[in-house]
Amino acid sequence: MSTTPRLLLISPSFHGYWQSIGDAFARRGYEVHTARYDAYDTLAEKVRLKATVQLPERLRLARDRQGVENRRLTDRVIAMMRGVRPDRVVIIKGDGLDDRFWDALGETPRILWLYDDLHRHDYTEDFLRSVGPVVDYARSEAEELQRRGVDAHFVPNAFDPHRAAPTGRRSGEIVFIGSGYDNRLETLETLGREACPSTPGAATSPAT
Repeated sequence: MSTTPRLLLISPSFHGYWQSIGDAFARRGYEVHTARYDAYDTLAEKVRLKATVQLPERLRLARDRQGVENRRLTDRVIAMMRGVRPDRVVIIKGDGLDDRFWDALGETPRILWLYDDLHRHDYTEDFLRSVGPVVDYARSEAEELQRRGVDAHFVPNAFDPHRAAPTGRRSGEIVFIGSGYDNRLETLETLGREACPSTPGAATSPAT
């Protein structure tokens, strides 16, 4: 009988973060299973997404239609969880899943991993206090959650060297890809002034 702990990673498909996170847990010795609850891999699923979510949003019918879609996604995740019978569960974001998922989870040890921009989540403070450890990749938000009595921890995002082959070529340039938040622009400008030599013809183009 295998003693390798089974971990179910429940994640949206956003930017493929789930691949790096799942691979990291596998390197730590877990048997990793992944449920991408918003994955639309087939043409039929993509058509259903457009019909039940995207078009109704434009017609201001999103709330009822989104509820239908959330129930379907929750059914999918619960079925996989029952099949895997995980020893541990990591839920990334997860606010597309309804209450039936959290009931089905029972006492299984779990971590809820939130993106930043807490105001975009539907979770209440009472829920976050009771759900178990919560991690956030914004330090300021993790600290704010701690002040509100949540068992919150800061876990930063980082470059995954396992998903990029080295080119063998280096330059003195810095490339940043992301939204042009004020604090990010300030950091990049500071690097440009103090840490990196200027390059003739270099330019900055803040992302939006």
